[in-house]
Amino acid sequence: MTTIQTSFSSHSYTISCLLLVPCFLFLLLLSSQTHSQCLEEISWNKIQNGQRVIGVSSFHTLFLWKSVATQSLEMNLDTSSSDENLDQLRSNFFQHVNRSSLVIGVEKDYPLVLTQLLNFYGLSVQQQISVKKVWLTDELCRKGNVFEDVDGLFMEPFRFYYFMRMYREHSGKRKTLNEFIHPSDFVPIPLMPANLTLVKNVCQHIEWYSERLVNRPLRELSQNYSCSNHPEIQNAQMLRVLTGFLNFTNQEIRALEFVRNLTLSIDHGVYDKLEPQILNAFRSYNFTIPIQLSQVMNQFLNSTCHYCTATLCPERHFTETELYLIGEIGIISLYLFAFLVTGCFKSIIFKQRLLTPYLPIVAIIIILFYSKYLASYCFAAFHFVSLTLTLIFISIFAMTVLRIVYMRNLYQIVKNSKNIKMHKLMASLPVGLVWTGLLPALVSVLISMYAISLFVIEPYQVDVLRNIVLVAMLLGGCLLGMGAVLFDMIMNRKNIQRHGFLKFLFFDDPFHVRFDLMSLLFLFMVGILAVLGALLDNFPLSGRPLNLLVAFGASMSCGGNAIIIEMVKKLLFRKEAMVEKNGLDGLLRDNSDFYNLFREYSEKEFALEQILFWDLLKQLSSNFTELKSRIPVNAWSEMKRDFFEPYSKYELNLPSNVKKQLLTLDTTVGHVELENSNHSIQQQLSRGSTSNLLSPFRDSTSTPSTPQTPTLNSMTSQITVKQVVDIMYSELLMNMNDTFMRLQKTREFKRWKEIYDLQHAEGSKE
Repeated sequence: MTTIQTSFSSHSYTISCLLLVPCFLFLLLLSSQTHSQCLEEISWNKIQNGQRVIGVSSFHTLFLWKSVATQSLEMNLDTSSSDENLDQLRSNFFQHVNRSSLVIGVEKDYPLVLTQLLNFYGLSVQQQISVKKVWLTDELCRKGNVFEDVDGLFMEPFRFYYFMRMYREHSGKRKTLNEFIHPSDFVPIPLMPANLTLVKNVCQHIEWYSERLVNRPLRELSQNYSCSNHPEIQNAQMLRVLTGFLNFTNQEIRALEFVRNLTLSIDHGVYDKLEPQILNAFRSYNFTIPIQLSQVMNQFLNSTCHYCTATLCPERHFTETELYLIGEIGIISLYLFAFLVTGCFKSIIFKQRLLTPYLPIVAIIIILFYSKYLASYCFAAFHFVSLTLTLIFISIFAMTVLRIVYMRNLYQIVKNSKNIKMHKLMASLPVGLVWTGLLPALVSVLISMYAISLFVIEPYQVDVLRNIVLVAMLLGGCLLGMGAVLFDMIMNRKNIQRHGFLKFLFFDDPFHVRFDLMSLLFLFMVGILAVLGALLDNFPLSGRPLNLLVAFGASMSCGGNAIIIEMVKKLLFRKEAMVEKNGLDGLLRDNSDFYNLFREYSEKEFALEQILFWDLLKQLSSNFTELKSRIPVNAWSEMKRDFFEPYSKYELNLPSNVKKQLLTLDTTVGHVELENSNHSIQQQLSRGSTSNLLSPFRDSTSTPSTPQTPTLNSMTSQITVKQVVDIMYSELLMNMNDTFMRLQKTREFKRWKEIYDLQHAEGSKE
């Protein structure tokens, strides 16, 4: 029985303990919530009218060079709640200012704050103190040393001691060259609260909660700070000792009220109750009471204590966001890999784009130059180059699109032009490289001269200017591209209504330029997100994630879309039975529907000259049944003028040796026959007889007794269709087969083939 009772008692105790655990956790959570509801840490610019201030954890402080200060500024400071000592320090400073004018440096967001503060303390900004806007940066390429250029700096302590180490090397304006600039070289003068502790009206037993505010900074003060462990935090914490951690004066709160134009409730009672504990803590760290300014300065870790291998800490710029570089370069590398492995670089679709498929290589350089780590070496120089490359990227893309549009309308242009050679020259590859590559690059460099201002304006303005220009380039380029394709759609609206949008997008544009221009909508949306990120605080997408999207969009527009489309076409038509190449000329001769389809597609691919020349051979040989037919002199002259001569109206893409053979054929056969014909004409005319002369040129309807004037239309050369076919037909057919292979991967050809196969099946049944 005893054993049972003992066991039961043990189990009861265990159960009771288990029940107490959630109760304890609930009370702990309630305590935490009460604490969060009771006290609040707030920045000076977020405090609201009527709130109750019980302490100040940090001050906006004027750090004055000792070399311009007087001995009276180094005075004893008591940590009690008395206003006398801090007010006396400021009073001595103001007396010093009345005897000599000072230049005070202030960061870009605080000139008005400092001006209002000085007005509150009765100082004239124009006569006694000059306020100079400064930009503190940790980049390697910067102009001079801000700390040397001013008599003092108005800053929050942590930022001051952080940047002081970045500017520790100097030119000797303020102290000897063989020494760094140290924290002890400045007299700190607290002017206005920066971070305050507030108590809410619903709070009870605030002393217990506010004690935790004292314990936290005491623990931070006891941290083992060293040269390698945040010496700047150690300096800022020591300065808090000077002002008593939570201590503040009424004058400082009145200064904040003046700057913010509000009224606050001041409660020294909490600090008065905690003061003995704070003073005991200071004594435990060997501080004598009252604490002297020199005593605090002696505790500072000087600037030889640095957390980096070099003064400007280049390694600190490699942050987690730099890892986005891997993704950005990875996307572009994946595109380049697909471009090479799939053999797209050999396709006419990409050859017509000239430099555009290779622009992502330039994008890699741009991405690297936008890296914060690399840019820190010389922000202005790196961004000048990157902005120039960005403009080159956009202008090359735009000029390539314009060239393709020009070539799309080239047949119509040369048909009505009197200067065919100029237009054909403009469409040639060398000139194309000049006006889509060299010319945009030169113009972009000239336009980018505005970016020289990056070297003379303030660094924060550099960042703003760069972002504005980048967004303007991105949005402007996308709007132009989307506007162009929208205009194209309006001009072809009847064709779209008749044949559908897919024909307009793919069959009528074998180079997929329209699809690329439409995909610029993605980059346009990224630009909008960039604007929203700049205007809205805590926007989820900004900076590096947007750069990742830009890298993706740029790769797709430069060729990624075309690669995917071509790969999809291969997959869709991989099981389709391809028409044999040898059957191309037969289909062209025997099937008018196929002929019309092939001719239309050839024109879209800028290869209309091939089918036009094939038509000419067909006419001269009576549908290739009379290959031994002689070519009339007039037809041969037109053939040379329109198809063979350099920069001719429909110049054929033939190897140089083939063109040479054609020219040789012309000079050895046709020219001799033409001379003989002219000589015979002159002889017959001199004899007064035309019967023998006119027989070769006589019209079938004329009578033998009626003489006719010989014309080039009626004169024949010794050159036959077979001679021309033997020299160049294989090359012509090979070029046409290239077009034919691409035609077979279109929906339009698939539809034609279905009808063609159906007709043949029905014909075989009959």
